[in-house]
Amino acid sequence: MLAEQTELELERQRDAGRFYGYSHDLVKVKGEMKLENRLDKSVIVEVTKNLSGEVLESVPQAKDTPTAKGLRMVNPRHVLMWEIELKAGQEQKLSYTYEVYVRN
Repeated sequence: MLAEQTELELERQRDAGRFYGYSHDLVKVKGEMKLENRLDKSVIVEVTKNLSGEVLESVPQAKDTPTAKGLRMVNPRHVLMWEIELKAGQEQKLSYTYEVYVRN
């Protein structure tokens, strides 16, 4: 099994919010994960991604669970979870997009 992950900044709104006396930028981030089954049999893979911010999209659709962790923080916390069946030799891409406030 092979897994790779990348995250890229798509856009940034300068001084989009002020929290706790500090200015914050609002950053849109796109993440991608590539899975490849190098086994000679089918497998079911569970992929979990923890993130801070507001989830805008996930493809294929992930189960999105908001968590109570960091309730006093600027950004909400989420756990994205995919359960994917990969046949022998099959590749699958997972993607997600979210916005997060970053202190500048």
